Amino acid sequence: MKTCAHASSADAESAVRAATPEERRSLPLPPGPTGRFGNVPRWLLFFPQFAERLRRRYGGIARFRLPWRDCCLVSDSLLAAGVLAKEGQLFRQGMSSIKMPRMPNQFLQAFHGDEHRWRWEILQPAFTDESLDWYEDTFTGCVLAMQERWRPGREMDVVQEMLRLMSAITVTMVFGRDMDPPPDIAFDARRPLKWDLIFSYLPVPPALLRRLLPRSVRETDGVLSKLDALIDRAINRSREPSFEGRDLVTRMVRGRAGNGAGRRFTDEEIHDDLYAIAI
Repeated sequence: MKTCAHASSADAESAVRAATPEERRSLPLPPGPTGRFGNVPRWLLFFPQFAERLRRRYGGIARFRLPWRDCCLVSDSLLAAGVLAKEGQLFRQGMSSIKMPRMPNQFLQAFHGDEHRWRWEILQPAFTDESLDWYEDTFTGCVLAMQERWRPGREMDVVQEMLRLMSAITVTMVFGRDMDPPPDIAFDARRPLKWDLIFSYLPVPPALLRRLLPRSVRETDGVLSKLDALIDRAINRSREPSFEGRDLVTRMVRGRAGNGAGRRFTDEEIHDDLYAIAI
């Protein structure tokens, strides 16, 4: 890939193009930090700060290395728009190269082609305008609950508050209000899932790492066990013929794809996709 000079008159379509074979051989890679393992916790646990540090130090395109691949972070707004405009032509979205210990069956973002299409055919109706209108009360309730926590003079991290709000909305849309899901369960599960990924790539046995790291990290299994139990309860509830729900779990349990030989989600696939949503 070669990036064109991004003058103000350039548009997103022309900002990025495929490199010629000669350019691929001769163009240098973007600058960035060395090492592989050291970037994993920064990338997973502190990505906003990590991205900002790369932008400040290396510019609009920075290269960083992970154990399983080399990556480029595009922070220049025009070039980022160009990458998105060419997605599917020059770039392939997905996470298929990342091994997630708690998601052995992979998930929607990791698939392409027919495997992606039949899954999206089942899930897409949950994101139409009509379906989103049905969630209006959920959105409103979550916002009001957030506002009730705010008090005059209290200091708060606005980014964390917005993440908690989106987590609460997502959890209710995924599991349904009848399950009374803890609003912070997905928010609390994000870091344990990321630590699991970090453990899987570090050249130290995970059991040893858990004993050496702080208690908050060692107790991640308890947080994820609660999420597992909620997923199992939601799947079993959605199988009840008398249950009428429009939550995402119910769509995944009952949906059947027309373009994938009638494929349906297995319980294991539902589990892995819901974990991916939690991240």
